[in-house]
Amino acid sequence: MQQPAMRLALVASASLMLFPYTQAQAQSQTGTNNYQEPSRGIILERGTVAGDKVASIDLATGAEEQDTSGGLRLGLYFGEVILNSNLSGGGANEAAVKISLPELQLREDIEFDWAAYVGLAHIDIDDGTDYTNFLVGASATLETQGFQFTFNPEWEHADDPRDDEILNLGFGFGYTFPETRAGKFQPNFEYNVVIGGEEVNGEETDGDDYAFGVRWMYNSQLTLDLAILVQENDRDAVSLPGYARLNFQF
Repeated sequence: MQQPAMRLALVASASLMLFPYTQAQAQSQTGTNNYQEPSRGIILERGTVAGDKVASIDLATGAEEQDTSGGLRLGLYFGEVILNSNLSGGGANEAAVKISLPELQLREDIEFDWAAYVGLAHIDIDDGTDYTNFLVGASATLETQGFQFTFNPEWEHADDPRDDEILNLGFGFGYTFPETRAGKFQPNFEYNVVIGGEEVNGEETDGDDYAFGVRWMYNSQLTLDLAILVQENDRDAVSLPGYARLNFQF
């Protein structure tokens, strides 16, 4: 979704040493990695949720105002709690709850996941900045024979300078290639239409967002997203090479 930068400062480099290289190497050689993707795409939420008691953090760099870091995700029995996720476009720290909906059985070779979520963001600064944003969204992801399709509608009440009711309509497509000795690779294209939002500093805030990227599922703990982002409004922006976002699950 189209949002200003909002990042959660985390120090995680030391944690990567918790998983010995020899174990990861053995898993890669035998093809027994249990890859665990995060429950979001590049700019969209997917229909999946984190497993119970599975936590992950996102570390992102680059793209300036096009920041799409995913913060902290904590899996619970009903879904997941998402903190500082950039679901809200107001630039404030935020909390959201994403609830997994009952599984739908379509065909034996089709996996369909869907979820609903609500989020709240509030900020109050002594300089007079004071607002509360609220959002409600849903996401559905269909997977079959390596292909992946996502639909992610979202409504947001923006009390920030955009001062409007904003509708986001997100569509995503991806394909996961068979596993290699380097892991799994998943090219993705995501497209989001933003409807609504007042002008901010004389610039329109609605428009289309595009994201092109490759997800590298390195092993069962690490997933790396490399993406190019495009925003179309009064100030068209293309970020190249965009950003790199590392997801670490534990």
